[in-house]
Amino acid sequence: MEYFTLEKMSPILRDLDWPARPSNGALMIVAGAALQPERLIISGMDLFLHPDGRYPSDIRSNNQYTRTHRRNVDVEIIRRALQDYHGESIILSDALRDSLSAMERVTECR
Repeated sequence: MEYFTLEKMSPILRDLDWPARPSNGALMIVAGAALQPERLIISGMDLFLHPDGRYPSDIRSNNQYTRTHRRNVDVEIIRRALQDYHGESIILSDALRDSLSAMERVTECR
């Protein structure tokens, strides 16, 4: 294979009805899950929720999503990607793990 597109790798991204574009971080998790490795370790996804801001000790940068992205879209896309993943997943990001758990609770209540 010389190249691939994420849309070809995952049907999640073919859905054009998302109200925002997934962030690069979310896209990388979709790609990792679609490759179906034995183990997928996810870290560094703070979803712009880290109390120290976007970058450590940088108080000037906005610690929020840009207008083209939304946290709830990223979390839902990641949730769906991991739902189709068959290996062991290890999530080292507290913010992502907590957000996925909260979304699962909402989904179970429906």
